[in-house]
Amino acid sequence: MKRLIINADDFGYSLQRNRGIVECFKNKSITSTSLLVNSVAMDDAVHHIRHLGIPAGVHLNLTEGLPVGRHFESLVDENGFFLGKLGFRDAIQQGSIQYQDLRTEITAQLNAYYEAVGRKPTHVDGHQHVHVLPVVRDVFAKVLEQQGIRWTRLPAELDLDSCTWSSQGMRAFFNSVVENAASSQEVFTKHSIRFPDGFVGLSTMGKEMTSDRVVQALTNIMNHNPATSTIEWMVHPGYPTEIEGGCGSGADDFSRSPDRFHEVEVLNNTHLKQHFKENRFKLVAFSNLNQK
Repeated sequence: MKRLIINADDFGYSLQRNRGIVECFKNKSITSTSLLVNSVAMDDAVHHIRHLGIPAGVHLNLTEGLPVGRHFESLVDENGFFLGKLGFRDAIQQGSIQYQDLRTEITAQLNAYYEAVGRKPTHVDGHQHVHVLPVVRDVFAKVLEQQGIRWTRLPAELDLDSCTWSSQGMRAFFNSVVENAASSQEVFTKHSIRFPDGFVGLSTMGKEMTSDRVVQALTNIMNHNPATSTIEWMVHPGYPTEIEGGCGSGADDFSRSPDRFHEVEVLNNTHLKQHFKENRFKLVAFSNLNQK
């Protein structure tokens, strides 16, 4: 039997996002979530984690909104906000990101999770996949090892060039994520950080998600390596963010669009759930992976 983690990213981003994630958890359409600890609706998300027992990790954010810590000049712009998905990557290429700033902010976000939730996160992954970027991955792995956190995400999705429904620009970004993930595998292993054998989710975000595409992506993994035992499917369910959302700088267009609710509908699709059952996928969380 293969184990499938269905992890909902961005918990806390907005009340509407939280609503969709909670709905999917109650419907057993997701198995875990990743919390944005600098998000505007974090307190509401933490309430649900604590009262519903949602297995949760940290969605490490170094690109959007305000940092949890302060005075990190290499991580923020003149207004104190993170540099953005592309701006942060440009700063890494320019060599302007400071190791100590990364260590301090990563630690601050983990501490914020501990204080809010009252327990260790089941895993830590990266908002916009920052945890597999050069420079970041080394600091990230060392901090997780020191904190005794053993699980992360390795976003190395297969066959992305065949995903013709995605734009050329998005496929280029996805392929860069996969290349960085491949380079991170040795770093994570060196620091005893583990990750699922397979990954799905880059090519099936928002309006691009269909049950057929998800099934095909899972099939690609098993065809590539029949011995695969654990797969993570990254998802982003929610309702459109109508008013306040984000991490201090407002909600983006993706969050305001109907794409997030489209994911809710696909996740709750009975055909997809039947496929999991017929193909012997056991739905689990990161917290279950050390159990036999």
